[in-house]
Amino acid sequence: MESVLEDKFKRLQDQLEPLKSMIMATDDSRLNHSPVPGKWSALQIMWHLQQSEYLSVNYLNKKLSGGPYPLTNSKTRARILLLKWALASPLKFQAPAAVRENMPEILDKNDLLTAYDNNRRDLAAILDTFPKSRMKEAIYKHPRVGYINIRQTLDFLYWHFIHHEKQIRSILNS
Repeated sequence: MESVLEDKFKRLQDQLEPLKSMIMATDDSRLNHSPVPGKWSALQIMWHLQQSEYLSVNYLNKKLSGGPYPLTNSKTRARILLLKWALASPLKFQAPAAVRENMPEILDKNDLLTAYDNNRRDLAAILDTFPKSRMKEAIYKHPRVGYINIRQTLDFLYWHFIHHEKQIRSILNS
């Protein structure tokens, strides 16, 4: 794995592990309780994160069999910085339909965390063999900012995780 991808993947993993521990130490009924009617529970937010990464991994696998793709540029960098700002802000965004559809009412934390671990294993497999020559290719289509490269994709996954981790922790600490 290229060192920059390894560092970004490690950052993702380092963020996930403490949250997994917190979830495992919390009662299932509390994890599945919505703090406000119509809002997601802590496990529903975690499911959203897991599904986002699952769909991203599937998309990357599909795109890697094709290409080459256009290279990212300064416009791409500007869009990704706007995305970072948006995810760090208190603004609310509606999740894309693909990750908000079929939201389960009740989730099993063990099944969810196993699925999350499988996603991360699959992502690591992609990164292990990701060609250095394709690092600047616009290989991933983000639903809001368009095509970004693999490093930017990992940054998005990290910022997205941080954004929702705050929500999960807020629910569980209230």
